[in-house]
Amino acid sequence: MHTPHQQQQQQLNPDTNTTMWLDDPYALNRDSGIHSGTSNSLRSGLSDCNDSEQSFTTMMTNSEQQRFQHSVATQGTPHHHHSQQHQPPVPPRLPEEQQQQEIDPNITMMSHRREPGEMISELISLLNDDDRLIVSEAVMFVHTLVKEGGDIRLDIIRNREIIIALLRAFSKDSGDGQLTYVLASLFHFLSQQQDGLFAILEAGGIQALLQVLDSRDNIVNFVITTLHNFLIILQADAAREIENFHGTEKFVSLLDRSNDKLLTLLTDCLHKMACYNQEAKAFLQRSEICSQHLLRIMDSTKYDKLLLTISKLFPIISSGTISTKKTILQANGIEILEKQINKTKSIRIRRNCLLTVRNISDQAIRLKGMESLIQTLIQLLLTDDIVSITCSVGILNNLTCDNQTNKRFLVKINGIQTLIKTILQSGEKEEIIEPALCTLRHVTARHEQEVEAREAVRKLCGIPYFIKLLNIKHWKKDWPTVKATIGLIKNLALSTSNLSSLRENGAVPKLVQLLTVVEQERQQLLRSHDDTTNLNHIEHTLDIILGALYTLAKDQINRTIIKDLNCIPIFVRYHYLPHCPLQRTSSEILNELRQDPECHQVIETQLGTQKVLDFLKQ
Repeated sequence: MHTPHQQQQQQLNPDTNTTMWLDDPYALNRDSGIHSGTSNSLRSGLSDCNDSEQSFTTMMTNSEQQRFQHSVATQGTPHHHHSQQHQPPVPPRLPEEQQQQEIDPNITMMSHRREPGEMISELISLLNDDDRLIVSEAVMFVHTLVKEGGDIRLDIIRNREIIIALLRAFSKDSGDGQLTYVLASLFHFLSQQQDGLFAILEAGGIQALLQVLDSRDNIVNFVITTLHNFLIILQADAAREIENFHGTEKFVSLLDRSNDKLLTLLTDCLHKMACYNQEAKAFLQRSEICSQHLLRIMDSTKYDKLLLTISKLFPIISSGTISTKKTILQANGIEILEKQINKTKSIRIRRNCLLTVRNISDQAIRLKGMESLIQTLIQLLLTDDIVSITCSVGILNNLTCDNQTNKRFLVKINGIQTLIKTILQSGEKEEIIEPALCTLRHVTARHEQEVEAREAVRKLCGIPYFIKLLNIKHWKKDWPTVKATIGLIKNLALSTSNLSSLRENGAVPKLVQLLTVVEQERQQLLRSHDDTTNLNHIEHTLDIILGALYTLAKDQINRTIIKDLNCIPIFVRYHYLPHCPLQRTSSEILNELRQDPECHQVIETQLGTQKVLDFLKQ
């Protein structure tokens, strides 16, 4: 019997980054296993079958060996063939004490002198035998042929009957797992070739493989590696077949194992299932036990490859329902993920953890003890990694929404300075600018240090830049940024010390110009008598602009500017609308403007004009 090549296991230093097998795009000649031997096929080095082969032959008595040999001899008369034809390898040798026994020459002739097709036909008959020992020895013989590769492996792959017979052999295990172990190894070898994967799939092999996942680790290693090969090569087709037989659920049930290398393949299988199959993705997002296991493993393991595969899976899981997010939070997810963000040297693990925290942070608004995370996020804004910066500002946006403690802490650690610097350095990256502006909007109102926060924005020269963000020409495309900017300007105007800076940089004219452009859009929609959804959006936009102008109108100089810009007729028109936000906000602005005599006169004139216009429309 040919001895398998022993795989060289490299020691992993948990304190350094490792070059991982899942870094590169998978190809047909890429191994699914973690540590691979030298081969041109999808060889995996998780296990070795040598011990199993010895155990099978050792456990057979002399009489049992002779019975198997007799069954081989009675299959038919051997045929001579040309010496140039393919000669398959000899079957597994017996232990030394059994080699002394006289062996029927027919078993040797089957391996050396039979045509491959005839030999496979005889093996099929043996595999279908009712005698467990005959089946076991036949499986061992096929395993030897398959492991050697070459033409004989291809002949086996192309024979559907022998694949089916091998799959049926799983049911003939005596209960000690020996037969299952060798079969798992055999199918792993077959899965190293694309044709082998198709042969197993077409014979219903995935169902049979899934059924033995409750076995011991050395069997599960082979089965998971084989299924991993399926997901690498056949992708959605394999994922669909696995999910049809509840494979995702079976994978999750294995997360309580302690073998880091097995868990690495297992979690990568879960990741691929979530990517290729929507049902599997939905199951993982609903599964509380899955999230809990993954967090436990992430918190305890030091194996970088396992940490990476788990970190890749979490952004998918955490993008699910509110219930899913709360499950992660209740399992101490924020603390575990933050620990990885701080200690990992892998930028990919850090990014994946940040993506996960961003996904769940909208449900973490009321959580206490977020100071450490906020400080970490502010520090990440000073890095040059765009993904980390984008995630960090998104998380800060959520954590500072209606949470006074988090707002105060961000101001205390000079977070405003870092946020403004981040905005100024981000160029035109909306994915950074918009959440950063929202965070500034949050921290400049409704907490004890709000005045200090507003003063900091002015002192750091943020006002001129923010007003420039009021992009009138492309306001539709840039609306999230424009909306956040308007809200920030409104908050800044609450401090009288900021009014002169806002005025000098043209805040009021910019807002009035934007108001006019959006109002024109509203009039067009009213004339078209359709697109109610868009009309509601436009009116919401106008209400936000009116809110900022109302705050600015508390200043006498700004009231004069508003009057001179001839926008009072718009306010009056909104004042006569049916009960809606626009009507209420415009009434507040008009009341504020009435404090100025000249504005009061204009308002009265416009009110009278509007009444006449309304009468004429009747």
